[in-house]
Amino acid sequence: MTLPMPHRRPPPMTTTRPRPVGSARASPPTVMHGFPRIFCDETRMPVRREDKKTVHIGQFWAHATDDRPWNGPAPPAVVYVYAEGRAHKEIRGQLAAFQGLVQVDGYAGYNGLTSKGRKPGPITLAFCLAHARRKFIDLHKKTGSAFTADIIERFSRIYAIEAEIRGTSAAERRAVRQARSAPVMAALKTVLQEELSGLSTKSKTAEAIRYVLGHWAGLTLFLADGRLETDTNTVERSMRTIAKTDSLCTPSSNGGKQRF
Repeated sequence: MTLPMPHRRPPPMTTTRPRPVGSARASPPTVMHGFPRIFCDETRMPVRREDKKTVHIGQFWAHATDDRPWNGPAPPAVVYVYAEGRAHKEIRGQLAAFQGLVQVDGYAGYNGLTSKGRKPGPITLAFCLAHARRKFIDLHKKTGSAFTADIIERFSRIYAIEAEIRGTSAAERRAVRQARSAPVMAALKTVLQEELSGLSTKSKTAEAIRYVLGHWAGLTLFLADGRLETDTNTVERSMRTIAKTDSLCTPSSNGGKQRF
């Protein structure tokens, strides 16, 4: 079932290319959270304390939009929000006024957003297929097994279909996904379940399979909604400019307070 589209379209944003928007310590722009689907991600940010002798590992959270793949209303834009930590309360506060779809990785801190009776409305999490695939790529580098090669190839089929339908409408993307991608994902699930039944519970392959099966509903949500992407690469790309090992900000610097 396709998730409902909003009755009113939010006012257009003025950005025409990806760029950070707003202050890191301010609430994310109301305009961005007026769209029905956003991406979220987070990365470590070392911050030198006021005494300049110790370092606190804070977090930069990113909120992003980009509806160009289905010609939707939200332009490419990103907001960075600095927070002291990575706990659920941080993202809960940042998304306090949002309702709709949030595309995220598998970090458990997002799970509390889907609680029943949430105000102002429900949030649905769509998980990242690239994260799932990456687990098998890492395994294949170590084992070179035929099983991991097969799983990677099945993921590749999904991405090949996505390349064909990029730039078409949400309705067309959904129709193609239902006809072509859904059978691929259904077969993938069967293969994973069959393989898991014969593995030790402590094996790394079993761990990767359990991750995928445990996130299955969110990983396959894109099949039912043409507005969704298969992964969170949209927001992850925006994090690369700040996720540097040599980053070190002071509380009084622009790096710790805002990101433009």
